[in-house]
Amino acid sequence: MAQTLNLTQCKEYVRNIRDLELSCYQLEELQGKIKRKLGESGNLLPQAAPPKKPEKGSLVGDIVVSLIILAIAAGLGALIGGIFGNAGMGALILVGAVTLLWLLPSMLTRDKLYQKDLKEYEAKQAQWEKQDAGRREQNQKMQGRSAALQTALQQSGQKLNETRGILKQYYDMNFIYPKYRGLVPICTICEYLESGRCFSLIGPDGAYNLYESELRSNMVLSKLDDVIDRLDTLSAGQQMLADAIRQSNQRVQQLSSSLDRIEQNTAVSAYYSRVTVANTDYLSWLATFR
Repeated sequence: MAQTLNLTQCKEYVRNIRDLELSCYQLEELQGKIKRKLGESGNLLPQAAPPKKPEKGSLVGDIVVSLIILAIAAGLGALIGGIFGNAGMGALILVGAVTLLWLLPSMLTRDKLYQKDLKEYEAKQAQWEKQDAGRREQNQKMQGRSAALQTALQQSGQKLNETRGILKQYYDMNFIYPKYRGLVPICTICEYLESGRCFSLIGPDGAYNLYESELRSNMVLSKLDDVIDRLDTLSAGQQMLADAIRQSNQRVQQLSSSLDRIEQNTAVSAYYSRVTVANTDYLSWLATFR
């Protein structure tokens, strides 16, 4: 029970719990920001359809089409010529006219038009290839960033579970009454002990009693959401809590900003390493105390 702790042990014990609670708070906030960034990553850019290469057409096909057109022209010429009594001459004249005025010019300009279309296609193809290379590069960056964010999220989850497990071991020692477990009451009680307003947890002049008294007088807050909403107006009795949350929020914001370039820097990895070192120290304190 709490009376088995001397003042020095009590301060160390409560201070460690406070820091563990703050570490959990930071890791939870960081997890939330990572999840939001993953949600904002968006889908990969789709590939645009490439330009269609022009078709030159086959010589056999052109001959067949030309023969069909000439046959139609001959038939029409013979029909018209028959009206004037000379079907053969009419057919010959119309076939000659179609050949000179349409078929020959079409055949002469056909290759030039194809070369023009081919140059336009090549220009469009080069532009498409450049744009597609940019799309692939952008998608590769997005995939890399998403993978890095997934790794950071997994690591934060592991560290959060690890830290919660150590915090549970501290609480399981039962020096802190269940009602006063949590970031807000622990930080407030820690400030009472650190400032010398209290010298124990229990008793008429203990931290629990002072906390209850100030709660009834509305001198302190008990809910974390209320504390976060009123960081700048908290009473003197919760300044340690306010400062700790401000510093935690600032640290989380810095880490969140570094997530935008996580593939180039190690800020988040370094933070996780510091959490590991701190957790090792907390476990060492437990082992020594026990």
